[in-house]
Amino acid sequence: LANLGADATSRNCGGLNVGRTYDFQIRAVSSTGKASAWVGATITPVSDATPAAPTNVKFGAYDASRKSATLTWTDNATNEERYEVQYRVDGGSWANMANLDANTTSRSCGGLKVGRTYEFQIRAVSATGQASAWVGASITPQAATPAAPTNVKFGAYDASAKTATLT
Repeated sequence: LANLGADATSRNCGGLNVGRTYDFQIRAVSSTGKASAWVGATITPVSDATPAAPTNVKFGAYDASRKSATLTWTDNATNEERYEVQYRVDGGSWANMANLDANTTSRSCGGLKVGRTYEFQIRAVSATGQASAWVGASITPQAATPAAPTNVKFGAYDASAKTATLT
C-alpha cells in the first residue's frame, strides 16, 4: 500500500467499504534493507449511521388469562444490531426490559395487571452504539366484560298482581 517514513506510527486507510473485511500487514525496514517480521491487522468496517426508528408501535389485545399483550412494530432499520425495550408502570421510572435481535418485530409483555398503565418504548441500536429515537406505546388492561345474558324472556303476566317474571 505505502512506504511510510521513519518513526511513523499510523496511516489513514481510506476507501474502505462497510461490511467488507480488509487485512493489512506491516513491517519495519531499516535503511540498510533489513526487515522485521510481518505483523497483521484485520478490520471489517460497520456503519456508524443512526438506524431508522421503528414505526407503528402498538399493542395487540390484552389476554386476561395470560395477563399479557404483544407489543409489535415495523422494523425500518437496515443497520441495527439490536432493539432495546424499556417499560414503566403508572408513570414511574423507566426500566430496561430486553435487548432483542436485529429484525425482531414483536415482544410479548407479561405480568400486566388490570387497571395499571404500562408504557413501553423501543429503539434501534447499531453495532457502533448509534441509536434511533425512542418510540412508544401504552396499555391499561381492563377487566374482562362479562358475556351478555341469553334466552331472556318473561313468564306469564299476573293481572291481579300486575307482575311478570323475567327469566
